[in-house]
Formats: sequence, structure tokens, C-alpha cells
Amino acid sequence: MKEKTSIWFELAESDLDFAKNILKGGSRPHYAVHYCHQAIEKILKALVQEKTNEDPKRTHNFKTLCIQSKVEFPPDVEDFLTRLSPHYLASRYPEDMKKFYSLYTASYAQNILNETERVFSWFKNMILKK
Repeated sequence: MKEKTSIWFELAESDLDFAKNILKGGSRPHYAVHYCHQAIEKILKALVQEKTNEDPKRTHNFKTLCIQSKVEFPPDVEDFLTRLSPHYLASRYPEDMKKFYSLYTASYAQNILNETERVFSWFKNMILKK
């Protein structure tokens, strides 16, 4: 793994661990979902760095990063990225928070975390694949 890839990867793992700890704490599940988004965003940036040797674009847009990675994604991964993407904005902007807060039960956040872990593993395997 390249040095810059490793930095993105460590940041991604840290965000994933933080999402898990938030849910274990039992409060504010919306933050757990936000950190799931952050974990996937950063591991996607690690993939861009590893596969293209380019610095990833400074964006939170999964589609932009997927295109930059030049990697073909399986439909289930693409589907999850599409479903996770709006949660970045939902956790940042008041007009979106109200709409999404009713979704953010502990159960919902746990489901997002479970899917995040599955997709995170797929990204990790792609990064380590030669």
C-alpha cells in the first residue's frame, strides 16, 4: 500500500471505529451514520490514491470519486453508495436534518453500519489487490 493510501486508509478505519463507538454509546445515532459516510468517503479516496496514483478530488461526492478511481464497482456497492450519499448533507445542514432525523433510530443506524462494514471490506480488498 502506498504511503498516501495508507494515510487515507487509517483515517477511514478511525471514522468507522468512531461510528461503532457512537452506536455502542446509545445516543445520537445520526452521528454514527455521518461517520459511516466519512469512513466510506475516505476509503474511496484511498482507493483513488492507490489505483491512480492521483490525489483524490476534494469532494464528498461518491460518484465523482468513483469515476476518478477508474474501478468498476459491483451493483450492490454502487447501490449502497447511492443510498449513503445523502446522509452527508443530512448531518450538516439544518434544512436536511429535520427530514432525515426521523430515520435515525438506533436500528436504522445499525443497519447502515452493517452495510458500511461490508462495503468497507470490499474497498479494502480492492486496495490490497495487485
